[in-house]
Amino acid sequence: MRHCFMIESVLFLVSVASLSPADIIVPGADGSDGPFTPTTNVTVDLSAAIPRVWDSESQIAGRGVYDYDKWAVVFKYASVSIPANVSVTFTNHPSRAPVVWLVDGDVTINGNININGKNQNGPNLALSEPGPGGFRGGHGNSPGNDASAGYGPGGGGAGQHGGSYAPTYGNLAILPLIGGSSGGGQRVGQVTGNSGGGAGGGALLIIATGTITGNGTISANGGSGAANCTFGVNGGGGSGGGIRLVADRIIAPSGSSLQASGGNGCGGGNGSVGRIRLEANQITLGGTVSPAPTQAEVGDPLQIWADMAPRIRISSVGTAQVPTDPRAGLDFPGADAILPDVDEQLVVIEGADLPLNWLVDVRMLPRYGPEVRTTAILTSGDFQASIWHATLPIPDGFAAIQARAYDQTAATANGEEVEQPTDSSTADE
Repeated sequence: MRHCFMIESVLFLVSVASLSPADIIVPGADGSDGPFTPTTNVTVDLSAAIPRVWDSESQIAGRGVYDYDKWAVVFKYASVSIPANVSVTFTNHPSRAPVVWLVDGDVTINGNININGKNQNGPNLALSEPGPGGFRGGHGNSPGNDASAGYGPGGGGAGQHGGSYAPTYGNLAILPLIGGSSGGGQRVGQVTGNSGGGAGGGALLIIATGTITGNGTISANGGSGAANCTFGVNGGGGSGGGIRLVADRIIAPSGSSLQASGGNGCGGGNGSVGRIRLEANQITLGGTVSPAPTQAEVGDPLQIWADMAPRIRISSVGTAQVPTDPRAGLDFPGADAILPDVDEQLVVIEGADLPLNWLVDVRMLPRYGPEVRTTAILTSGDFQASIWHATLPIPDGFAAIQARAYDQTAATANGEEVEQPTDSSTADE
């Protein structure tokens, strides 16, 4: 039998230096997507983005650009105004990349921006879909097929009580931009009716040269293990995503709300909270912000991307080369790599600007059944360019692999504890 692997985008964690005050200069904010002023509920189709470098002009106003190297769908709006009672939602890009708005002007949000992860709406269904930048929920079990764990750096394990979560990952500055992990599927014997996990909340970055204000809501909540907890046996909740707002001024009146909460495990493990970051020369908060945000003045230069951060990517699995923009599709023709019928395969991982004492964790999730994890071994190279190897057993059917590199030794420069090796890095099926 052939074995099909979908390789998730590689994730990394990095310490971020403190930022210093500066005037707002937003690279790439050329207004080429025009003003964004919806008057009725709108769903933005991220798959319509044109593949281009992030700071190039949008060729078709309103469609944005997709930069696979940054793993982001980027819009360059002249201004943004979302009226009350108007909701903005998104259809994911095939890569499930996060959303970035670079705005040459003001942003007014009196309506709602929704990048929540989806609830698992029933037993044994397809994986629940995350908000853009988040991760899909794990499968519940069905006759002959065991449940799977959740996906993402903090994906929950499958088990009798659904997925549980590792501590919050990433860093206070939300660099790189990344959403929430998912809950694991439920497993109670080989019976039907067991729910999969809730999906992770998405990730949104809004940078404006002027003011971000309004009485509206931005939500990046994780999905629940089952809609309204209606099933007796439910998966874990998805974790909250990431919201980063950068502007000359941020004004959040009493009616406003920023949310990045974890999803309900419905008797299983609840998802952990996400992150909210506010950067401005003047910040006025009167509304609800959950979890509590971190705040900083705008940096000079402004950091949009974690360009100087360590990077890793899975370059091959066995004899199959992995594309530079893997999509982790779950069926034909979406497979990133197709392998012959063998028991084990060598996974080759390339590192760049990666400290050699960091831990490189590799995790594989079959479509059904328990996850497999191992630690990659450094085989050659130095800080600038290194090669790491890991060996994984090959299951029948579809599976996914994800690699994650992080410092496991001490507190990070931003004062947070670094996650320990028990924190998952995910592989999607």
